[in-house]
Order: sequence, then structure tokens, then C-alpha cells
Amino acid sequence: MITFYKTSDESIKVNKNLTTIKSFDGSIMSTMPEVVDPVIQVPLSNELLDCNYLYIPEFNRYYFAKGRVINGGIIEFSAHCDVLMTYKDEIKNLDAIVSRQENVYNLYQNDAMLPLYVNKKIQYLKSKSVIPLNPSYILITAG
Repeated sequence: MITFYKTSDESIKVNKNLTTIKSFDGSIMSTMPEVVDPVIQVPLSNELLDCNYLYIPEFNRYYFAKGRVINGGIIEFSAHCDVLMTYKDEIKNLDAIVSRQENVYNLYQNDAMLPLYVNKKIQYLKSKSVIPLNPSYILITAG
């Protein structure tokens, strides 16, 4: 069984919004079954002309419908595996240290792309108490 979809989501989105167009039980693979880049032949129907996405349960993978060729009453799709949608559950359950993120910065990680500014502010304050000179003391405050 192969299910054909339409999606308007970007290819870099992990969980895509899919609209089912049509499903076929007995689809024909045109060459040796290729898991990553299969070529699929199905009977032509007008609704398949809008298809840009598909799912093959036999391979347990989602695919982008990259190209299509119409030959008589058959439409041939060249597909390419969408690894983000195929492995979305594993990706979402993954624990990771993200070194680059669009909105949240980790200032403890070295990131050459994040502009940092150093503005020194030195302020001298007179104290009313006297600190003995022997031994020497250095007072540093930050904040």
C-alpha cells in the first residue's frame, strides 16, 4: 500500500501537515525496490498530479515526490526519503546539547556566530574604613 499526500510545509519541518490524496493497495515498483530513492508506478488519476509527498508502509518511510513522468495510463514518481518525518519520534525524544538555536542563547558555549560585547566599567569608591597594608589585600567585586 502506498498513500499519496499533499503538503505545503517546508522540507526542513520535522512534523509535516499532510492532506491525503489517494491510496493504492497494489502499486508497482519500476525497478528493484530502492528504499532511499524508490521509483513508483501507479495508474494515472488527475488527483495524483497535485501529489508532492507519499508514505510506503512496507519501508516504514515518508518520501518527497520529486519528479513525475506520465506514460500512457501510468504515472511514475521519483521519490526521495524524508528522514525528518520518517524518524520524527526518535528526533523528538532525543536528548541533545544544542549549540546553535535561533532565539535562546547559551552563553557558556563558545559560539563565534553570536556577537558579544565587552563594556568595562571601572568605578573607584572611597571607603571610610582603612585596610592595613601588611599583608596586602585585593578587593574585586563583580555584578
